[in-house]
Amino acid sequence: GGIIGGCGNTGYKAVNCYTTYSKLEGWAAATNSYIGKTNCYYKTSDTNADASITKATVETLGSAFKADSKDKNGGYPLLAWEVEANFAGEGTEEKPYLINDANDLTKLATLTNSAATAADFANKYYQLTADIDMSGVANYQPVSYATSMHTVQGKAFTGTLDGNNHIIRNVTMSYPTYGATHGIIGYLGTNGTVKNLGVENVTVNGAAATYLCIGGVVASLGDSTTIENTYVRGLKVTTTADAATFVGGITGRTFGNSGKIKNCYTTGLEFSGVTHANNKAGIMGSCGNAGYSAQNCYTTDAKTQGGTSAANSYMSTTNCYTLSTVANATAEAL
Repeated sequence: GGIIGGCGNTGYKAVNCYTTYSKLEGWAAATNSYIGKTNCYYKTSDTNADASITKATVETLGSAFKADSKDKNGGYPLLAWEVEANFAGEGTEEKPYLINDANDLTKLATLTNSAATAADFANKYYQLTADIDMSGVANYQPVSYATSMHTVQGKAFTGTLDGNNHIIRNVTMSYPTYGATHGIIGYLGTNGTVKNLGVENVTVNGAAATYLCIGGVVASLGDSTTIENTYVRGLKVTTTADAATFVGGITGRTFGNSGKIKNCYTTGLEFSGVTHANNKAGIMGSCGNAGYSAQNCYTTDAKTQGGTSAANSYMSTTNCYTLSTVANATAEAL
C-alpha cells in the first residue's frame, strides 16, 4: 500500500495522509485488522469518491500542509516544513537566515538533502548567531550530503555559510557506505562559500567503506568555491579502508576546476587507518585541478595537501606552513 504494506492490528491509524498509489494499505495480517483511516486519500479510478486523491487539498488536509506552488510534487500538497524555512531572516546577503543552535543546523541539512526543498535552501545565505554544540546529535548528516563523493541527495550547497566568528563543536558522523561525504557540508558546489567559522572536535567512523570524502569543514569541493577565515581543531578519523579514502583537515577532495582556501588552519588531526599518505593531509586530502589554491594557511600535519587525481593537478600554495615549518607561522608571517 501507499502508506502501509500490511497491518496486523486495528490499533494502528492513519490521519491526514495521502498517497498517489492505488490504495492506502495492503494486506491485513489478521481478520479485520485493517488500519483505521481518518481524512486519508489515494489514487482511485472513482474521482468522485470521498477518498479520491483529487480531494487531497490544503483545505481538506489542514495546516500541516501547504500548496505545491512550484510544482515540486506534481501539484500535490507539501508538508508545511518543506516550504517554510522556519529560520529567522530572509536568506539574502543583507538578511541571511540565522542558525541559532544544533536544531537549526540539522534542519538546514534536512532541507538541502530533500529533493522537494533543496532548490529553495541550498543557494541561500546563512549566518550563525552563537556557538553550536552538536553532542546531542548522534549521527550528523552533512548539509548537502553526497554519495559517490559528489552525487548529492538534494542539491549541492551553493550559498554562503558565515560562521560569524562562532564555533561548531562535538560533531559525530558515521556513514560507512561507498563514496559517503563527511563534513559540516558534504558537497560545496559552484560559488559556494564557508567563512569565519571554527570547527572543533569532529569524529568520523568510516569503517571499511571505500572512496569516502572527509573534511573537517567540507567533504567535497565543486567549482569556484571559497573557504576562508576558518579553522579546524580536532578531527579524528577512523577507517579500515586505505587508498580509496580522501581525508583533509579542511576538505577531502576536489571535483571542479578552481577554488580557494584562504586564512585557514588545522590542528589536532588523527587519521587512524588512513595509511595511504597520498590521500590525506592537513588542508586538502586530494586535488583534481591546479586551479585550486591555498593562501596564508597552516597545519600541524606533515603536509598541506595529499595526492592528485590527475597529472600536474596539485593545489598551488602561497605562504602556507606544515609541521616542519609551523614554528614560522606567526601572526606577522600570516
